[in-house]
Amino acid sequence: MEGLYEVRRLTSALELGRGLRNQACSLFTTLHDAGLAQGRSLHAIAAVAVYVTCRVNELPWTQTDVLEVADCDRSLFRATLQAARQEVGLELPPRQPTAFIPRLVSAVEAPDSVRERATEIVASLPVEAYTGTRPTGVAAACIYAAAQEQEVSITQAELAQKADVTTVTLRARLNVIRDVLEGR
Repeated sequence: MEGLYEVRRLTSALELGRGLRNQACSLFTTLHDAGLAQGRSLHAIAAVAVYVTCRVNELPWTQTDVLEVADCDRSLFRATLQAARQEVGLELPPRQPTAFIPRLVSAVEAPDSVRERATEIVASLPVEAYTGTRPTGVAAACIYAAAQEQEVSITQAELAQKADVTTVTLRARLNVIRDVLEGR
């Protein structure tokens, strides 16, 4: 089946292991058998299966990461994901900011001490401080706060770009984090 080949291609491009590939293939088959393929792109269903597999396994791959290697556009992907949630009852666990910290720290070439401090900052935040926000933005803001504490030079623009958020989002999350850290 063409869709399973696409799942295999995507998991290979994202360097996911055999277990995750098999899980994504199984999810693709479930979505296909549930009738989601009728009138929809198999490439979009494959991309959704890979994205959901990453998310369920708490891997730091975002929709953007999957779409960079997928053969479908963002609007088609999102429509297929929404259909999977509504028509098939697919549930996605919330993303935790801590999942993105190691990858972002590596992307901006910050030292391990920044990663450790950023992880501590996330752990100190009440869930309400980031519920309903993009976890990549929260992770980026925690990394930026940790870098500033340790006088490590990282620009907001660079970090926002690596986190796939705007600098406005990063600053908004940073303000919330600073308020929490200062006890306001």
